[in-house]
Amino acid sequence: MADAPLWISLLLLPAFAARGLWRVQRSGDGLAWVMWLAGWALLAIGFKLLRPQLAVSALWLPCFYPYLWQGVAATGWLLCRPFPLDLPPHDRLASDSLAMMLGHLGVLAGGLFSDDIRYAYWYRPAAMTLVFWLATLLLQFYRLRSARRTPSVLALFSQMLLPALLAAGVGWLARGGRSPFGPW
Repeated sequence: MADAPLWISLLLLPAFAARGLWRVQRSGDGLAWVMWLAGWALLAIGFKLLRPQLAVSALWLPCFYPYLWQGVAATGWLLCRPFPLDLPPHDRLASDSLAMMLGHLGVLAGGLFSDDIRYAYWYRPAAMTLVFWLATLLLQFYRLRSARRTPSVLALFSQMLLPALLAAGVGWLARGGRSPFGPW
């Protein structure tokens, strides 16, 4: 039973990927399908360029980072729309895409200054999957409750800040709570 957290974390990755795939399927949007496949292809090419000695790794490595895969697909889908922030409040694919894109922007901005965020993003995929799952649920809840077509600036800022703060906490806990600045 000591391996229960490992099994739970390994089940989170395909569950999050299946949830994203279900959102794309339910939307019936052809562009979302294209971006879903393009996101996987871009990550496969990127992983192949990073690790050319591993021939097959490019095919399965994107599956271990479903949050990155969905973030690339969501960013592409939103950038192809004429008005990316003017989305219907009850469109779950739109809420998920906006949350994933903003969350990745926040993690990218925070990762420029924090080793903890970079460590959590690349070496703790299950924890980051939970972080992005929480971010998508929060934005979806906000959009359903407010019934506004465009989210407020505060909601957008919090969507960028929340994943970065949680990733910093995950990285800090993964290092045993030690300060990166020395023994004090």
